[in-house]
Amino acid sequence: EAGRLATQFAKLGNVGADEYRTLGQEVEVGAGLARSYGLDPSQGVGAMPSFGAQLSQHEIDALAAYVAETTAP
Repeated sequence: EAGRLATQFAKLGNVGADEYRTLGQEVEVGAGLARSYGLDPSQGVGAMPSFGAQLSQHEIDALAAYVAETTAP
């Protein structure tokens, strides 16, 4: 599954050769985001390139905080 999701992200995000180092992190964030909403992991991974490939750790943390704040009961 991880290989399929990584390939999906790499194609959608037009990932260059120098950007493959953090591909695993991008897939992890996208899949985790989708799973937290009960969605298929490919849906979250498919959405991540729209945020811009290669998010920094700070940007990932900010995105997670935003999602948590907007979905809290």
